[in-house]
Amino acid sequence: MRAPEHRYGTNNLILYIALVVLAVVAVGAIVYVVVGRGSSEDAEPKNIAVPTIAAPIVIPTAIPLPATPVPEPASEDEASKNKKDEPQFAPDIQIGEVLSQGFVGMNLPGNYATKAWYTFQIDTTTRDITVYFAVYDSDYANIVRTVQIDQYTEGEEISNAQLGIFYDEGPARTVQFNRAEGTITMTQNYAQPFGPSLFSPDLRVALVNQRMSMQDASANIATELQLDLTGLSDSELILFKHTTPDVVKRTLSEIQSLLKQIEDNRVK
Repeated sequence: MRAPEHRYGTNNLILYIALVVLAVVAVGAIVYVVVGRGSSEDAEPKNIAVPTIAAPIVIPTAIPLPATPVPEPASEDEASKNKKDEPQFAPDIQIGEVLSQGFVGMNLPGNYATKAWYTFQIDTTTRDITVYFAVYDSDYANIVRTVQIDQYTEGEEISNAQLGIFYDEGPARTVQFNRAEGTITMTQNYAQPFGPSLFSPDLRVALVNQRMSMQDASANIATELQLDLTGLSDSELILFKHTTPDVVKRTLSEIQSLLKQIEDNRVK
């Protein structure tokens, strides 16, 4: 006898096996996709921000300057020893033949007593006499003022005077007083730092003569400024001229009173 056959038994088993196979395939596909993507992401280079390293700032090395020596204040005893009560030197002036020269006491305005150096010299050709005297600072260490009078005759009005003004730092100044013209003329030259020139000789000449003139509306005051743009000559100066006869007369009168002191006290 043959066993009875189930109508749907075999078909259900096949369907069940197919479903299981499909599920396994689906899971495998998902795993493949997920794992493959992850590995591909790891393989691809990522754009990672890399910090930019700036070039280091080079700070110039400071060059130590030598310390400025601070002089210790001298004691009163040392100061009194160093202070001189008379000039220790005389200017070297050669104008003509020396008639008389030396040191002489002088009272300046403000009742300031000092000692001055003087010289009377004569031009052996023209027979004109020139008087020159110098005034020192309070310590008699430096000459601060000089006066020169040309064509001098004792007892007569002086017609001119040239005043020299000297500074511890800075160029000397010359002031001329002319009675006949009634003018005051001031000249001050400025020293230049000499060094190698960057320019050709022709250009240097062109750069030296940089001149500017000015005057007021009355034309009684005139100023001339001359610059040397190369810095290689002694021609840079300022010139000031003022026409004022009354001031010139008063100035020469006071200088003549100082001359009288020299005349009265000098060795003849």
